Amino acid sequence: MLKKLTFFCFLGLMFAYCGRTCGGDKTAFIKNFSQFVDEKTDKSANDARDRLFRQYIKECYPLHETQMGISEKKDFWLEVLRYYYQRYGLNMITELGKEKDFNEILIKGLKEIGVDLDNIKIADLIRLI
Repeated sequence: MLKKLTFFCFLGLMFAYCGRTCGGDKTAFIKNFSQFVDEKTDKSANDARDRLFRQYIKECYPLHETQMGISEKKDFWLEVLRYYYQRYGLNMITELGKEKDFNEILIKGLKEIGVDLDNIKIADLIRLI
């Protein structure tokens, strides 16, 4: 009984955390993500921010993607690129290619809004953001 209660408490906390991060709807999600990208932090917070960033991409975006219009998707993916540029500067292209599963999600999202990373130069990418 105690194990079940502990499990359900843990599950409830996870949903509450995810709900707060991901937002209850697409508007809250977009706002949360935009505020996250706009936050100014020191370099010691980069690992934690990178984990949260991946959560936004891998967990939150799929929850709200079907409710988002093309304009909202474009804004979201441009914010993703802006985060990478703020985090890595001109090395962002190298960093974009490091994680295969994440890279596939990113490429799919960018292609959906008309950005093809295979044929883009860093200057063109920076102009987008």
